[in-house]
Amino acid sequence: MQQQILENTQDIRPTRIELRSLYDIQRTAMLNYKYYGARAAKFERWNLRCQLIASIGSLGAVGGFLALGATGWGKWVSAGVGLISAIAAALPRALDFVNKIKKFEGLHFSYSQLFHLTKALSLDIKRSRFVTDEQMGASKIISDIYSRLGQLDETDPKSKLLKRFEQEVRTAIPPETLWYPKPHNSQEGARTGTEAGTEAGT
Repeated sequence: MQQQILENTQDIRPTRIELRSLYDIQRTAMLNYKYYGARAAKFERWNLRCQLIASIGSLGAVGGFLALGATGWGKWVSAGVGLISAIAAALPRALDFVNKIKKFEGLHFSYSQLFHLTKALSLDIKRSRFVTDEQMGASKIISDIYSRLGQLDETDPKSKLLKRFEQEVRTAIPPETLWYPKPHNSQEGARTGTEAGTEAGT
């Protein structure tokens, strides 16, 4: 009976290891897709504002020139508004807004897909109760994707933004709700052994 209990305990160990890894990736993927979605949205807002300022500034410079003329205040107002417009137009290119938006949107999408893949695989393992060779292969692929994505992460992430989304992840996926297989047979074996001893004594 003790040998059977040990075998059952060993059977669930690979499953628990794979699930622990998958849950870690799942929670991190959720954190990252929220984070990079917010980062992309921020740069999109700044890019849009700069475009609007540049457009309005161009119209303002022309309007100031027509309204006030090319001499006196009109010349300086037109020059000032034109300068602001030029800075607003150049700022997104100087700060590489477009490439940052593309990068953050790409990471947001990739981590979102990774989250759903990891969630689906962990649920599949839960249904089967024990991890299979096929599931372990899929888990390895997911780990490889996660490792590759990590090389593209922002080198200097915004800590306040991360803390905000870490709390959201803890609320959405509390650690105590994550499923792990338990050696139920060990309890059954203990009961059976007790019952057998009682019967022998009788």
